Formats: sequence, structure tokens, C-alpha cells
Amino acid sequence: PGFFGIEEPNGTNIDVEATFAPHPVKRTLMIRVLFFTATFVTIARTYFVSYEAENTYKFISQLSHWSLLFCALYQIAAAICTAFRSTLIQPEPDEPQTPRFFTRIMWGLYSLATPTALIVTVLYWSVVYDKGRVDVSMENLLAHGGVLLLMRIDGLIIAHIPIRMKQILYLYIVTVAFIVWTVIDDYVVTGNDDEKDAIDNVFSWKSDPMWAALWTAVTLLAIVPAAYYVIWLASLWSRWCKFDGSRRRMCGGGGGTSGGSVGKHGVVDQRRYRKGLV
Repeated sequence: PGFFGIEEPNGTNIDVEATFAPHPVKRTLMIRVLFFTATFVTIARTYFVSYEAENTYKFISQLSHWSLLFCALYQIAAAICTAFRSTLIQPEPDEPQTPRFFTRIMWGLYSLATPTALIVTVLYWSVVYDKGRVDVSMENLLAHGGVLLLMRIDGLIIAHIPIRMKQILYLYIVTVAFIVWTVIDDYVVTGNDDEKDAIDNVFSWKSDPMWAALWTAVTLLAIVPAAYYVIWLASLWSRWCKFDGSRRRMCGGGGGTSGGSVGKHGVVDQRRYRKGLV
């Protein structure tokens, strides 16, 4: 499949509505609004409790806060797609087999936000966390694992969002942008390692360029593909610990179909399905 192709390798198409914003609509929307509220409160408390107004730059320059922002943007897009069902119309057989524009935005944000949150969570608890020095508060737990859990519940249990390997490009774009930002931060903006957290401090281009270059290579060649592979593999999870994608919601039966009347092309009649006629 392409970046946003709904075709599966076995020749079937995923059911757009059942995959990205399944019924019952009110329940799905309520859960997604609650998840966004938790993420928004985490961002707000992290900013107002841990940072003062003059340190806004420091707040927005850290990777963990980039991750929270991507998760919040996904949750907004997911709530919009859930509320406005016209974004979930199944493409006709003679049309390009991709979802509507806003559903593609939601899909792209999910494929970016989830592995980013995984990277931040793993690095935080393995590199940053110091039991004697770091206070384990509720916003700290949410920022470094809690929001990731909400994203996985959303994408694996509430919905059944597939991950395409080609979508790793978005993660690489953001990763490269962050690394470029660390260079600018060192040489143009602050150049002060004391102003960084432990994750950002490994990219100390001014004080230790060789170490920063090494970490750049490790990030691009190991950390990013490993994190993305874990998320991709999880999207294929099915019962009995199989990873064959059989839980995905398919059109026209098979692979956990969402139901509905199937036309001559094997595509569920989405309008009738939404009205409860099938």
C-alpha cells in the first residue's frame, strides 16, 4: 500500500469508518475527548508548574513536549473525524483507494505521534529518570508513558488504525528537524548545556560535536527504525499473539468486518451503514 492506501496485501480494502472512528459514535467521541483533555491538562500543568513565563522557549525546545503536541494534534483530528462522518466516506471502486483528506491528516499524525511518544518514554526512563532527584508526579507519568498508553488504546482497541511502513518518512522528517534545531540551539540561541534536559543534552554540538554526531547516527539508524517497527508490529496484533492483521476492519467480510450491505465490488454501503439500515 501507499502512504495512505486502504488496500491490504491480501487484496481487500479496510473499512474507513470502522477503522478510524467506529460505532457507537457517541462513545468513541466521548473517549477521544477525554483522552485529549488528559493530554491538554498534562501540557498545561507541565508548562505552568515546571516552567515560568520567561522559560517558554525552554519548554517548546524539548523533545518530550514536541511529542505531547503531536499527540494532542492527533486527538483533535480524531475527534473531528469522529464527529463529522463525511470525512469517513469509503472511496468508490473507480476512485483512488485513499481516505478523505482529513482522515489522512489523522492517520499521518497517528503514525508520527505514537512512535515519537514511544521514543520519549523509553529514553526518559532509561536516560533521564533519577529516583533520588526526579519527582514522579502525575503530569510526569502522563508525559512519559501515560499519553503513549492513551494513544495505544485509541489506535488498537477503540479503533484499528494500520501503520504503513512508508509513513516512517514523517518520523524521519521530524527527527531531522529536531536534530537541526539542536544545532541552531547550540550555536545561535543558547549554547548553554545547563538549559537542556538529559535527552537534549546528548546533542551538545558546541561542547562535544563528535558525541553529538554519534548520537545523531544512532538515532537515525537505530532508535527511529526500532521504535517505528514496534508500533508497526503492534498494529498487526491479533488474538493469540498473532501478528497477521486479522483484527483489522475490512470491507465485504473477512478480517473482522464491521458489517453492512456489500455491493458488487465488495464495499460496504457507508451511507446505509451510518443510518443503521444494515
